[in-house]
Amino acid sequence: MIKLHTTKEKVKDMRKDIENRQNYLGGSDVGAVLGLNMYKSKFTLWSEKVGNVEPEDISDRDSVWFGTQTEAINGKRFSMKTGKKIQRSNYAYGIKEYPFIRTHVDYLVKGESSGLECKFTGMNRFDYENGEVPPAHYAQVQLYMACTGKQNWYLSTIQGNRYHINSIARDDEFIEQMLKEMEDFWNHVQSGEPVEIDGSTSTSNTIASMFPESNEEVEAVNLDAFDGTLVALQELSNQQKNLKELSEKYKNEIKAAMKEAERGESTQFLVNWKTDKRGGRRFTFKEKEV
Repeated sequence: MIKLHTTKEKVKDMRKDIENRQNYLGGSDVGAVLGLNMYKSKFTLWSEKVGNVEPEDISDRDSVWFGTQTEAINGKRFSMKTGKKIQRSNYAYGIKEYPFIRTHVDYLVKGESSGLECKFTGMNRFDYENGEVPPAHYAQVQLYMACTGKQNWYLSTIQGNRYHINSIARDDEFIEQMLKEMEDFWNHVQSGEPVEIDGSTSTSNTIASMFPESNEEVEAVNLDAFDGTLVALQELSNQQKNLKELSEKYKNEIKAAMKEAERGESTQFLVNWKTDKRGGRRFTFKEKEV
């Protein structure tokens, strides 16, 4: 079992403490650090922490707003379902060996070494009933266990019109690797050295916001170091062009066979080539249901 010295500090203004998260890594950050956040990349998080971009205000995003508004109801439902009593915590929790980590938990469970995290999500693909939870949420509660010393954490999720409770046990191997990656990330923040750039929409949007306009007075940049990258990019461009032409060839062969017909059918597929409201014909196909 990994040995950590946990810390806790009484927080007078929880909202203000949470809003000051640029100066530390918290539970909502760990998913991005580990590359598990579907909406925020590691590079975007790094850019926010070093001050290159302002963190996006997501407070009005439906899932976030409803999550905040339903947190108390969520906790109440958990207590009703389990019979367990919960309590709010006005402390910020951390780890002495990792002073850049500061977390705030939704609830602690009375009478046992557990906590509770409340979530509100849409009808996503995760099978909560069979123990499948979003990886970012799993990492978040593991961080909470690392910071509080607890051995278990409950994930209480309102998923559309469904409700789920998942019990997640402490995983010290995961925690140890997670803390190493968080420390490496924070070293990049402290040094200002960028983390690896990926191809996510989050990273693309971040770079676009950092450099929204060109400047013709700036001298051309020497990109000799990127020759290999540019060669690979050219190859990908050629492949995309060839694949597009091949795709159109296959479509045209099927269209020529269908002529005026709106519908076609093969052993495995259903094909439509219907006239739309604009007077053109739209080609679609799908595999038959078994």
